[in-house]
Amino acid sequence: MRWHPSVPKAVILGLGNRLAGDDAFGVLTAEALQECGAPAASMELDVFEAVELLRDADKAVIVDALGTEWGKPGEVVALEVQLENVDVEVLRNLWAHRITPVQLLATAWGVGAFKGKAWIVGVVSDNVEFLSPVSQRTADSFHEVCELICRLLPELRIDCSCAGNRFREKLSRPLVQP
Repeated sequence: MRWHPSVPKAVILGLGNRLAGDDAFGVLTAEALQECGAPAASMELDVFEAVELLRDADKAVIVDALGTEWGKPGEVVALEVQLENVDVEVLRNLWAHRITPVQLLATAWGVGAFKGKAWIVGVVSDNVEFLSPVSQRTADSFHEVCELICRLLPELRIDCSCAGNRFREKLSRPLVQP
């Protein structure tokens, strides 16, 4: 990803597991956005790479599937994260192969890599069964999520039409590529 020095650095990171139903939403969304020119990256396991991608960014959006404690399945949620108020306890259960969006942002904040504004944008889901596809309810939320990211990061001029087409293409492919 490359940024022009006169434009605030904004980054979109998609978290999740492409083999776990709706948990693939963040990863597939980031890939679709990146293919249409947005500074986005999918992060399945590499926490350290994610922290480096956040380094010196002015704004960050983390896209992920959210649990039902955040709303009804299919509902799109945006949460602004106030990193200066994050309790150190959020890092207690940190594990490099299972990290929440808040833990990722707090880690980047704690090591001095990220001091910008951050949001978590996601779709509430109860479908994270291994080897299941993304549910239609979650897939149908893509456009709303993309438009929300556009409102949070207008300087990126994201093409949600292009990204929506790429997202649908990704959903039509097998979960595991030969």
